[in-house]
Amino acid sequence: MCHYAQEPAKRTSGNKPKGTLITKTMTVYRDTIRSYLISKVLRAIKTRWPREDARRTIYIQQDNARRTHVPVDDEDFARAAAQTGFDISLINQPPNSPDMNVLDLGFFASLQSKTDTITSKIWMN
Repeated sequence: MCHYAQEPAKRTSGNKPKGTLITKTMTVYRDTIRSYLISKVLRAIKTRWPREDARRTIYIQQDNARRTHVPVDDEDFARAAAQTGFDISLINQPPNSPDMNVLDLGFFASLQSKTDTITSKIWMN
């Protein structure tokens, strides 16, 4: 899984001065995801989630990427989640279930509509 990070350019080139933020790809591993979940996601839930819903279970759903996502029974995550005062659990999306993957469905639908629009404009010219 690749994500992008920004860092300052080390040298001046014909395209940019030294210090300009440039985007670099970075590979994300399970430890990176675990750290992000604990330091960012759990903190955001703790500070923003309504306290009156503290007794309800909060599920953080992951897709089924085996090498990058945190196991549902991860001890470090469970320990950090318990400290929030909320009942937070990791779950995995059911395999091969497009009905459960709303982001993909919406994303692909929007791409299809863009493609249809662009194609019709090309044929109209």
